[in-house]
Amino acid sequence: MDEKFKAILNSLPKERQRSKLEPYTQLIVELRRRGRTYRDIARILAGSCDLIVVSSTLVRFMAARSRKIRKRSKSQEDKKARTTVRERIVGNPSPAAPDDDVWKIIEALKQRLVQTIAPAKQFEYDPDQPLRLVRKTGRNKASQST
Repeated sequence: MDEKFKAILNSLPKERQRSKLEPYTQLIVELRRRGRTYRDIARILAGSCDLIVVSSTLVRFMAARSRKIRKRSKSQEDKKARTTVRERIVGNPSPAAPDDDVWKIIEALKQRLVQTIAPAKQFEYDPDQPLRLVRKTGRNKASQST
């Protein structure tokens, strides 16, 4: 990186925390794991840490934090998935791919002949016979008379 850019970056002051709850994130997460409600956590923070906060603020803080974690992990999973698909398309699969057996089975299934079952005939046309209405339920009167 250019020295000029490094100097600019080093001269910038450190950003302050966006939430007063950030220093207590680990404590809040552990209390939630132990089954404490947000009201209980608000009381604990007020009594032990001298931090007055409403339970709804805790809810929003934890929701925003979990969205960031989900977004981060989803982007990492997408990156891994895109890499493996790209390798398959290019034809450069990794030699130790555990799903090679699965791909072989899929290819074998594609090569099998497909057996088609002929659908049952709904009607037959005979140009020498007059057309007759056939009931859907019960017996066919035309078949009874012949």
